[in-house]
Amino acid sequence: MFQNLGVDHVSWLLAAANTFMQQQKTDRAIVLLEFLGLLDPNNVQGQKMLAHAFLLANDPQGCRATLSRLARFQLNERDRNAVEMLSVRLDGNPHSRQPPLQRA
Repeated sequence: MFQNLGVDHVSWLLAAANTFMQQQKTDRAIVLLEFLGLLDPNNVQGQKMLAHAFLLANDPQGCRATLSRLARFQLNERDRNAVEMLSVRLDGNPHSRQPPLQRA
């Protein structure tokens, strides 16, 4: 359907979402990243950012669902490490200086 989605469009969506996350406007980042997921469901970077945005927005269910989708991908070592770090942050780690995500 969206075969003409170019690298420039994907890059713009990722950059805009990253800017919103830096500005702590995670709701806007989530909208862009969910849109990217509809356009390009195999975009690992977008899915990782979406999981992180859900984590920052204190939405553990959204984060878990996104991490579950990421588990179905063939991930390289760097991506597997990033997913593992998000999972640890979501569930808490006794060796971490950061508390686990508060569940609503």
